[in-house]
Amino acid sequence: MRASYTAGVVVTLLEEGIEFADVYGISAGSSHAGNYVSKDIWRSKTSFVEFFRSREAAGWGGFLRGRGYFNSAYIYGQACLPGEKLPFDFDTFRENPARIHIEAIERDTGKTICWGKEDMPTMQDLMIRARASSTMPLFMPPVEVDGQFISTEASATAGA
Repeated sequence: MRASYTAGVVVTLLEEGIEFADVYGISAGSSHAGNYVSKDIWRSKTSFVEFFRSREAAGWGGFLRGRGYFNSAYIYGQACLPGEKLPFDFDTFRENPARIHIEAIERDTGKTICWGKEDMPTMQDLMIRARASSTMPLFMPPVEVDGQFISTEASATAGA
């Protein structure tokens, strides 16, 4: 949960109205990047400080059921929807002129995969990429994006 510390930085930047033309993220930073571009102070804090206390989001029960310690399918597929526990403001994300750059590692080759806003025309496109970038080997099942299984930098380095 190191990302809870950087969540404070994202919240402070948003509270102070500090905006950047280019925003980058890998691993949990991809979630921070999306929250920052959507200008959502509440979600930026709640995502990494309070949300993971819920059983749906994290825990050994989900891990033992094969969903992973962090239930990324729930976090990035359901909780982000309107009316759910962690709704994402995709309209603000889309309208923000800032460019976003998210990276992940292709599991089988170790190659870096880069995505920009043009690769994320829908909230589902953004969320699957943030989920893939954030996936931790052993703690979360691999994620398939555009026919490739994605992992984090840690697993690719271990396999290289």
